[in-house]
Amino acid sequence: MTFALSFPQPSDYSANRNEYVIHPMFCTTLGAGTLLVFSPVDDLFFCHEAFFEEPHKGNYRLAFVFRWLSQVRKFSTETGKMVLSPELAQARHTKQQQKQRKRARDARALLRR
Repeated sequence: MTFALSFPQPSDYSANRNEYVIHPMFCTTLGAGTLLVFSPVDDLFFCHEAFFEEPHKGNYRLAFVFRWLSQVRKFSTETGKMVLSPELAQARHTKQQQKQRKRARDARALLRR
């Protein structure tokens, strides 16, 4: 079984996962008892994939994936989204206000031309 870290083309970060690049440098063969430990940062840049080179009949692999979490977050079962803490809600609100101000400045600049 091969384990690979894949990534989108640098020119198209919105690509579908089936279009991701698998570079040999980011591939390794998994054997019995293989343990891989990655930094949480790798989740930001890579997609994790594992596959058999040729079809296996009657064999299977079992994998456990653990995430190294630095903070606890609550999720809503109704929406499937993270419930924002007051601090995160305020940060999101501030960021939205900054975007609105920038759009308004840009619109005013266009009108002045």
